Amino acid sequence: MIMNIIETLKNKKGLCIVLTVFVLSGCSQKDNFAPVRSYGISLGEQVRFYRVQPGDTLFSVGFRSGHSFHQLARWNNLSPPYKLLVGQRLKLFKSVGSTKKLFSKKNKGRKENKSRVVQRKSKVVTGFKGRMSWQWPLEGRLLQSFKKTGLKGIDIAGKSGQEVVAVSDGRVVYSGDGLKGYGNLI
Repeated sequence: MIMNIIETLKNKKGLCIVLTVFVLSGCSQKDNFAPVRSYGISLGEQVRFYRVQPGDTLFSVGFRSGHSFHQLARWNNLSPPYKLLVGQRLKLFKSVGSTKKLFSKKNKGRKENKSRVVQRKSKVVTGFKGRMSWQWPLEGRLLQSFKKTGLKGIDIAGKSGQEVVAVSDGRVVYSGDGLKGYGNLI
């Protein structure tokens, strides 16, 4: 048998085959499995409340607890933009009775930024009469011009309560800074 191996090794193809067999034989052991560790955080079914940590979003808490963020928002009486506060206590189950918001004591060091929508009566325009021309969405100084890279937008200086011209009819459905990476939005 040893003579057969030596004869096989003389041939390069034989060397490749023998080395491949030796390498693959190391993978054939069934007794010793590689240790499997879970580095993901699962909240599990037994957890009924969750304390919000820095960087948590309603979606991430829902994903880890096995619930949709819609369910968590409903159970905790949260509305868009679903802004969570560090230390806030979230309920991870549907309650049978009362459904009031559950909050922890507010962080004294952190100032809460409240967004508000300015309500104004606007003129109703019926039909277009005249010549159409381009116009700026509001009067103000251009702070940042458009760039092809980065945020791909412009910044215009404005005043609180100043009218903004819209492209078409609609209503303001969000105003604030709750979406990470987008700054102040209307």
